[in-house]
Amino acid sequence: MNLDLALQIAKNIKSKQKEAETYEQFVHLYRKQGNYQKALDMSQKFQKLTSEIINIETNKNAAELQEKYEADKREQQNKLLEADIETQKWQKQTIGIVACGLTLILLITGLAWWQIKNKNILLNHKNEELQAQKKQLENTLERLHQMREQLILSEKMASIGQLTAGIAHEINNPINFVSNNVQALKMDLTDIIQLMTKKQRENPHFITLNEEIQTLTESIERGIDRTQHIVNGLRIFARNEEAEFAKVDLHRCIDEALTLLSFEIKNRCQIIKRYGDITSVNGLHSKLNQVFLNILTNAVQAIWSIHPDSSSPTGSIEIVTLQAINMIEVRITDNGVGMDEETQKRIFEPFFTTKPIGEGTGLGMAICYGIILHHHGIISVSSKKGYGTTVLIELPI
Repeated sequence: MNLDLALQIAKNIKSKQKEAETYEQFVHLYRKQGNYQKALDMSQKFQKLTSEIINIETNKNAAELQEKYEADKREQQNKLLEADIETQKWQKQTIGIVACGLTLILLITGLAWWQIKNKNILLNHKNEELQAQKKQLENTLERLHQMREQLILSEKMASIGQLTAGIAHEINNPINFVSNNVQALKMDLTDIIQLMTKKQRENPHFITLNEEIQTLTESIERGIDRTQHIVNGLRIFARNEEAEFAKVDLHRCIDEALTLLSFEIKNRCQIIKRYGDITSVNGLHSKLNQVFLNILTNAVQAIWSIHPDSSSPTGSIEIVTLQAINMIEVRITDNGVGMDEETQKRIFEPFFTTKPIGEGTGLGMAICYGIILHHHGIISVSSKKGYGTTVLIELPI
């Protein structure tokens, strides 16, 4: 009832921030109560209000920047107008002085030419400044747009992570129960077969029935394995890692991932390493290793689609590392099948996958995004259908 009252007050005072905070409290309340449907509804309302708040702030910042640009532009135009007025005034004075003599006219003409030249230089300089300010404004607006998209995705991932933790737990218990019972059922069937006579075991109807039972139990076990694999992925995605950060050698992480993939890489693609002189970063070795393993696995699978086995492989994966002022960059580029624009927009969404059913959970890149975000870094993807993909990771030093 307190939360309902708080929500009503927030709506009455038209405070989107308070309303969003109230929806967030509803999410925590319903999740504790086990009402995941209502928790999801409240989470969606919370995300919607958060997006609106971000849009308002972004539009406000953009309006302020636009207003500053217009003010600077008007100021420069006024200065140019004043310069033109001065030039006109000077020209009028020159006409009056012409009557004094041809020699004086030549002297003044030379002086006028020199002043006009300087004014033209000044005008060109001011125009260049205006163009630079315009470009700076465009870059600022682009960065604001990127920050807005990053904030929206971060909020979305955080909300999904809260829900998946509970869902994974609820699914894991019954699936373990099914798994244990299937094993017990198989043992019981073995005992029943041993109790049967040889004649009963050789009965054609029994043989057919036994084969059908074996096929069904194997199918159940495959379904259990698939479900447990998805649950483990959910746990990894939702887990809040509490281990202490330590110095991590990124080159070592990459090389370890390549070693694990050496069989898949063989005769498929060549690895091009362009390692720069980089320092270690603070992080979790196992988690960063998992990031590079997931990305390189996707690259190899993308290459499989269009590059067949060959003693001289045509597929390639280029790995570039370099150190900026306060950032380490890792760029992994493949010449595989690539992605269209719509796929790129959804690449970090949990459960989104372009792989056939049964070959992927759609959690690999979502997990990578969460790990890099936990390391206070940035991960981005650029790709073109039919030409390959580049994954850029930026980690603070």
